[in-house]
Formats: sequence, C-alpha cells, structure tokens
Amino acid sequence: MKKAVLCALCGLVLAGCAEKSDSSMESVNETTETTTVQVTTEAQETTEPETTEPETTEPEATDEYYGYSDAPPTFPVPEGADPAEVMSHYTFKVDENGVWVYYDGTTAQLLDVDTAKLLDYDGDPAELLYHEDYNFDGWDDLFVPEIIFRPNTAGEYFRFEPRLGLFVIWQELNDVSLHAVPNESDKTLTISSRANAVDHKVTTYEWIGDELSAVSWEQQYQGSDGEIYINYYLCSSSGDVLYKREKALIGDDGGWLGTEEVNIE
Repeated sequence: MKKAVLCALCGLVLAGCAEKSDSSMESVNETTETTTVQVTTEAQETTEPETTEPETTEPEATDEYYGYSDAPPTFPVPEGADPAEVMSHYTFKVDENGVWVYYDGTTAQLLDVDTAKLLDYDGDPAELLYHEDYNFDGWDDLFVPEIIFRPNTAGEYFRFEPRLGLFVIWQELNDVSLHAVPNESDKTLTISSRANAVDHKVTTYEWIGDELSAVSWEQQYQGSDGEIYINYYLCSSSGDVLYKREKALIGDDGGWLGTEEVNIE
C-alpha cells in the first residue's frame, strides 16, 4: 500500500516538472519571436534609401563672382516685379574702400574698385556712377568709372543679377573696359576710343547669348593729303571688311559741315 502511494506522489511531481518545462519553453519562444521582430524592424529602418536635395540653380557665392570679401545677404527680386520700383530700393556711396551698395538702408555689398579719381569730384561722387541696362534684360547694371571728365572713360562693370538682387562682376564687359553706350533701338553697344582731336575709333557690339561680339567699327583719321576721312568696316569671322569711306567737309571757320562718300582706293 505504501509503495502504491509513493509511486503516485512521484508521478505527480514528474508531471508538474514537465508542465513547468513546457511553460518555460513557450516563454522562451515568445521572447525569441519578439526579439526577432525587433531586429528585423531595425534592419529595415537602417536600409531605407537616402533622400538627396535637388540641385540649386543660383550662382555660386564666390569672391570672384561678388567682388566682395564675404558672401553678402541676398535680395531676390520677385517674379514680374517692376524694374524701376525694384531699383528705387538701392542707393550707393563712394569712399576710399570702394562703392557701397545699400538696399533700403541695409548694407548689401562693398564693390572693390578704384575710387581715387571719383573722390576728387567736388560733389557727391555717387553722381558719377552709370546706371544703364547694358545687356537689355530690363535691369539697370552698374559702371564705375575710374577716370572722369576725359575721353576713353575706363572703369569696371557690374551686372545686376535679379535672382540675388546684387551686382556681380561682369568680366565680359570688363575685358573691353571702356564705357559703353547702350542703343535700345537695335540692342547694340557703342564704345569709343580717342587718340587725339582727329583720330578716334567707334566699335559697335551685340550680345550673342552671354558673349559680346563686335559687329562693325569705324575709324576717323587724317590722310596724307591733310583731309579727314572715315573708314567703315564690317566684322566677320574671316576678317574685317572695309565697305565705305567718307571724307569730312570742313568749313572755312573749321566747323564740321558733314561728310561725302569717296572711292575706296
């Protein structure tokens, strides 16, 4: 009888152990499944594709571009804005450091140019700056003369860039260096250079894209016979062509009466 009771007790203990073991395994399995899900999720998060920023089309802020030691603040022009109204926000001051540009009184730029001759002017030297549209895009650009009240006015050009609201170095025109007169009627620029009271040259340019190209030129000179002549040339890739010559008609008082065409010898 005692043996039977003892056997029964042993069976109960073994059953309880087995039950506990099964319960522990289930717990481990649940933990393992949960851990696996977490790891998988983390792996997915780390392998998501990286997003790239779209490329900007604004000009690069470089010293050469701005003509200024540090990249200045920008004042982008709203699309469709009236050029005259926009330019009314800008004022200029000339001192020994260069030309200061202000937008509604806020310092926008310091243009690094030689202003020594401008400062010799008795009035406000800012009055001597040229505000003209040299590329016919509707916006006034800037020419800073380095000599004043003399022929062959040399200086530096700055193009107004509406995307920035700033004046930027204009190397294409600075290669010419002399002041240009814009002709709105045919979208050309006229640049004059004078050697003396008689001899001078006038060159006409036009824009082909962003490149300045000479179209024609004329040269006034004194011939070996003492008369004053004007030669007219057309420019081409194969060479300049002389197509007309005129002789100046001078009155007895030395006044200019006009010209008459003469044969090209």
